[in-house]
Amino acid sequence: MERPAILLAAVAPAIAVLAYGIVKTRGDWRNEALWSALLAGAVSVIAAAAVELVLGLLLHPASLSPLAGAALSALVVAALPEETLKFVVLVFMAERHPDLRRRRDIIVVALGVAAGFAALENFFYLIAPSDWVDVARLRSVTAVPGHAIDGLVMGALLTRARLKPGRPILRLGAALAVPVILHAGYDFPLFVLDANKNADWAAWSWLGVAAVSAILAIALGNRAIAAARLADRQAGRDDGGAPDGRSLVALGAVLLVLVPALGLLGSPSHHGALPLARLALGILPAALGLDLLLTAFRRGRPPARS
Repeated sequence: MERPAILLAAVAPAIAVLAYGIVKTRGDWRNEALWSALLAGAVSVIAAAAVELVLGLLLHPASLSPLAGAALSALVVAALPEETLKFVVLVFMAERHPDLRRRRDIIVVALGVAAGFAALENFFYLIAPSDWVDVARLRSVTAVPGHAIDGLVMGALLTRARLKPGRPILRLGAALAVPVILHAGYDFPLFVLDANKNADWAAWSWLGVAAVSAILAIALGNRAIAAARLADRQAGRDDGGAPDGRSLVALGAVLLVLVPALGLLGSPSHHGALPLARLALGILPAALGLDLLLTAFRRGRPPARS
């Protein structure tokens, strides 16, 4: 019974954040490009783990001061290889799939790559510790939606790069560089807390980075989806449909309320001593859920009179 439960706990949060992209873009779960992206993202975890192991052995971040070691681990050992591998999978595999027909599907497959990466990484974390339930709850509201936020930013910026072909190197560079910076900013306070459990400033910093990352990702995603929908319509690839209101509300409620509640129930306190920080751990899935509810509200609101 425990093994199926671990598998479900590893996969379910990733599917939930992937559903965000499906609902927002009115995508199709049967799209082969999506499932190929999910699988390729999962496989890239193995390559990322190997690269991170080599970098850790070569750079010895533990030999540096706590802050320098945390910065090196966050940026060079973790963020750079992970986001680079996801970017390579997205640009050279997922984006070239023949079933990727609409521009807005770039965002869906970017989330697919991130969700696949997060699901397998989650599984590896859960099979090791005896307190896997607490680990699963904590990661369901932090690490998994964190990967989704980075994937949403990467997909949004890549979409904009494809829609505006001028200065392609700079635009493609931004699609990689911004997720790397956000990922490193997310990890840095956590590495500091691993070295010093009483570094309350790091817990607050993590919350600030999470909030800014979520706002940036949602804003970029909404703008990219709107631009991609217009481009799809002009190219004759538009399906003519807007996001379904009931799906927006249902999934928005799950991400806003249920996922954070399940994640915080019994969460361990080893990632920061601040009670408020623990209560706010659900900020990432909650932000995605709030965006879906606001999208449903805007969709149902009658147009303003001229």
